[in-house]
Amino acid sequence: MRDGMRLTPNGVDLHVEAHGPEDGPVVVLVHGWPDSVRCWDRVVPLLAANHRVIAYDQRGFGRSDAPEDPRAYRISQAVGDLAGLIAWTGADQCTVVGHDFGGAVAWSAGRIPQVGALVVLASPHPNRMREVTGSNLRQLRN
Repeated sequence: MRDGMRLTPNGVDLHVEAHGPEDGPVVVLVHGWPDSVRCWDRVVPLLAANHRVIAYDQRGFGRSDAPEDPRAYRISQAVGDLAGLIAWTGADQCTVVGHDFGGAVAWSAGRIPQVGALVVLASPHPNRMREVTGSNLRQLRN
C-alpha cells in the first residue's frame, strides 16, 4: 500500500503504510534521521511475505505532520506515536525495528508491553551513549 493512510495515535497525523497479511506477526519499522518510510522500500517486500509490516513517517518527516513546538519532538512523544500505532494494530506482541534516530525510539519502546523483540540498527544503547557523550566533548559535538 504505497499511498498509505493517515493515523493520529498521539495527537499528530502520521503517514502510515501497512503491508503483508493482516493476520501475520506484526513488525513495525521506525526510520532514522532525516529519512522517511521510503528508506524501508527494499526491506518491506522481504518481510511482508510472512509478516504484517507497519512502516510510518515519524512526526516532522516525510508525509507526516510537523508540529512547530520543539517539545513535540522529544523521545517520549516519538515513543507515544509508536505505542499508539502498535495499539492500533491490535497485536498482543510485535517486533520493532529502528534505524538511527528510529533506533533511539526503539530502545525506549522496549517499555511498551506489546513489544516482544527489538532490532536496533546504527544506534547505540542509551546508557552507552550517555557514558560516551558525558566524558567526551568531541563526541558530544558530533
